[in-house]
Amino acid sequence: MAVDSVPRAHAPNASGMAGPPDGPRRLDVNYGIFVHYVPGLSVDGFGKPASLDELCSLFDLEGFVADVVAFGVEYVRFTAWHQGMFPLYPSDVMTHWRGERSSSSRDIIGELIEALSKEGIATQLYTHPRDGHDMDRRDQERTGWGATAPIGNPDPDPRSFVFSRWNDFITEAYAELVDRYGSRVQSIYWDEGSERADSTWVVDYERLRQTILSRAEHLVIQQNFYGNLYSADVADHEYYRWGDFAESTLDHWPAYRTQSVSTVLGSIWWAGRATQFEIGFSPEDLLGYLAIQTAVNITGGGLAIAAGPLVGGGWEPGVREALIELGRRLKPIRKSIVGARPSSRWPAPDRSTATSLDWVVATENDEATYVHVLRRPTSGRVLLPRRASDDIPRSALCVRSGAEVGVSVTESALGLTMRMESWDEHHTVIELRYPGEGEQ
Repeated sequence: MAVDSVPRAHAPNASGMAGPPDGPRRLDVNYGIFVHYVPGLSVDGFGKPASLDELCSLFDLEGFVADVVAFGVEYVRFTAWHQGMFPLYPSDVMTHWRGERSSSSRDIIGELIEALSKEGIATQLYTHPRDGHDMDRRDQERTGWGATAPIGNPDPDPRSFVFSRWNDFITEAYAELVDRYGSRVQSIYWDEGSERADSTWVVDYERLRQTILSRAEHLVIQQNFYGNLYSADVADHEYYRWGDFAESTLDHWPAYRTQSVSTVLGSIWWAGRATQFEIGFSPEDLLGYLAIQTAVNITGGGLAIAAGPLVGGGWEPGVREALIELGRRLKPIRKSIVGARPSSRWPAPDRSTATSLDWVVATENDEATYVHVLRRPTSGRVLLPRRASDDIPRSALCVRSGAEVGVSVTESALGLTMRMESWDEHHTVIELRYPGEGEQ
């Protein structure tokens, strides 16, 4: 380990690195769960995919909310519609364009928003503005998608696609969604739909943005990022056990300055396996990454862990247990992450990892600065860079135990020392209060 040395990646007192991004729109949350619950994809406890009627009638609202409370999340990003564009609420727009039985008769979204609100948990709504490829041929023709592209092709056929008609349809769908729920949700999430980041020939994003914000101007618009943010506010970096997250441990997972992160904990974005599944990531590593992402990310959103419930209730093997354990570990150090932001004293660069930071990272709120030490130091001491003119902390405490932390100062380093038994093996948080912080 290198936690006894000055972390290489920190830039001491480079406060300009940690301010808000250009533009007013960001998400003031750091930890959530990304839930796909989709007819034809989500399975029950026997591994059988469910129809729209089955999916909605069997949704265990009470059990789901109890679980996400136990997980300790700040927000739930839940699917309004995905494959086939079947909204999980009664939709007059879908009935007008596509006929009966094209949306849920049960208002799952409304019920969920109300139940989460009572628990102080924000709701974000996932949507897909270019999912016509999953519709049947009749609906493709009705909505302007065109019925000549090969089944399963994510793009419409330019020869039959009618841009104006598709965007009339999709704009009406979003207008209805925001009119129903916009005042009660935090954000709307757009699925990109093209790894080429060329979706402007399919979706009129400026029109869509204007439609959303004219009805609920507070909403933040998110989008999974493949190189083109179109007219959204916050970019999201999605992982499905690929790229950097193909590794099962925290060591090299990068955190992003201007992108939130969504990573799959379940078998896929929705519940796809009811049995014989290994989650692959430990709660300790997920919590460590959440701390790093909180210390790096300035656009908000932080980390969303993706897992969907089984139809009828419950989760894939190991998912609930891992997230409850994560929530248990988060609880005593919650103030260092929930409501926190990157430290202005020790900001971490874009794409920082645990190893590049020597397993030490910092966050802050209006009350204090928090030093996250993600491995027990071999000598019981951590060194952070400082300048000779910097303030000296007026107090230093271990957040989990309340134990006092020894502080030593040189012209170039701030030392934090505790007895070896006071350090957690995986994640110790030290609260530093400087003159003027937390004082009435």
